[in-house]
Amino acid sequence: MADRQRQRRTAVKRAIKPKAVDDRFVIFVHPELECLDPEEDFSDVPSYATVFHQRFPEPPIKAGYINRRGKVVIPPRFDDAGDFSEGLAPVGVDRLCGYIDLQGEWVIGPRFLNVEEFHCGLAAVSEDGVNFGYINPTGAWAIPPADILVSSFSEGLAAVATCKEGVEPFYGVIDTTGKTVVPFEYASIQSFQEGLAAVQNRQEKWGFLNKDGRVAIPFQFEFVGDFSEGVAGAYTEAGCGYIDPAAQWVLPPRFQAGGAFNGGLAPVRTDGRWGYINRQGGIVIPPRFLSAEPFSEGLAVVKTSNEFRNACFIDCTGEVIVPGPFGEAKPFRNGLAFFADDVTIGYIDKD
Repeated sequence: MADRQRQRRTAVKRAIKPKAVDDRFVIFVHPELECLDPEEDFSDVPSYATVFHQRFPEPPIKAGYINRRGKVVIPPRFDDAGDFSEGLAPVGVDRLCGYIDLQGEWVIGPRFLNVEEFHCGLAAVSEDGVNFGYINPTGAWAIPPADILVSSFSEGLAAVATCKEGVEPFYGVIDTTGKTVVPFEYASIQSFQEGLAAVQNRQEKWGFLNKDGRVAIPFQFEFVGDFSEGVAGAYTEAGCGYIDPAAQWVLPPRFQAGGAFNGGLAPVRTDGRWGYINRQGGIVIPPRFLSAEPFSEGLAVVKTSNEFRNACFIDCTGEVIVPGPFGEAKPFRNGLAFFADDVTIGYIDKD
């Protein structure tokens, strides 16, 4: 029993890597558990099974942060916590949220009911759960709260929507000063990526706007994905393909579905199974997965069946690098990847 508990709650000892600006990862722990010393010898624990905290079905749970070596750098004392972005992280205590710095010190005290991460120097927040606006890193209002739907800024712009009871929202785009760049007349607007934002009109067709608010790619698709590595997934009645910023087909719509390119590869579905293609449309990893995510830091999360513990990580050749199996796994970020199963929640590295 002691060995199993140790496997569920241990932190792996790894070589020191260069520190990233936001080199902090959220952990959740039960306060009644003893916090193990990350300097202990855990050589008997497989690296792919190493975890940092145990899953519990009921509270109390407290949130804190580790660095990429598994060392607790901000002790678990918050009721909830989000990822660090631009040096700050949203955390909650006693049902109110604020922001802490990389040392765990309060920078913006807890006074909000709703918070988002900082992007482009601004964070979307609400003090009453109804009116939303944007604050700067000092906590001052940069864009005053109003009865609107908000999203995080990307490339200096954010999609927001009007909110009227009984009326469908109309989406537009604002800049970091609150100035309207795109009028509030669209059914949906995604975040800007590579200078373009996916937009749906009132006729339920998708196209793209540029950062000046002009239609860059006409509304002609059933659905589109964000631009990544110069192309975006686009759906027609014939299927999914990939277009360039000039709306020219780079790969014609011959797939059942597709994901974003990353590292020169994109997940696509053919005959009900997912594999990976290159920019020329050639099959690099044959379609044999039930689901497949885009690559991140050289690895991708895939599943081969509907079984709960089935997720693993593959490299760009299709070889399983981190076998798991995991119930849930997220892409690598700053050298670590989140995972969860029916017993544990934690992070793994690539070793």
